[in-house]
Amino acid sequence: MTATTTHPSGTRAVIDTDPMARALTLDAIVSGAAGVALLAGSGLLAEPLGISTPWLIGLGAFMALYAVDLRLLATRLPRLWGIARLIPPGNAGWVLASLAAVALRAWELTGLGTAVVLGQAAIVAVLVVVQARAVRAAA
Repeated sequence: MTATTTHPSGTRAVIDTDPMARALTLDAIVSGAAGVALLAGSGLLAEPLGISTPWLIGLGAFMALYAVDLRLLATRLPRLWGIARLIPPGNAGWVLASLAAVALRAWELTGLGTAVVLGQAAIVAVLVVVQARAVRAAA
């Protein structure tokens, strides 16, 4: 659900009032920022992280597009609630894949690269909790 408010300057803003819409929007912001950072800095980040430039570009593009999809989904609740319910388990899969990538040495990660992969997995795990709570609250 959304509410529209008008600022004294005359500008209007749409405010998400649904907990899942807010959780999806937060995920969109985090994913979008990470995606843009990976795309913009892929050449500079490859060596310090131990992840190749093509991998960083691919991950960055995926995350940026995922962010757009999340925000669009957030604006279409409750109509697309069935799809929104799939986001927390999908994000949990991302966390597990990140942990597996470190454990199985999918890349030749540096210490910084390991910290970054585990750090982003922790952030996504928090998003999973927030989104799962929103799903439970709506049930």
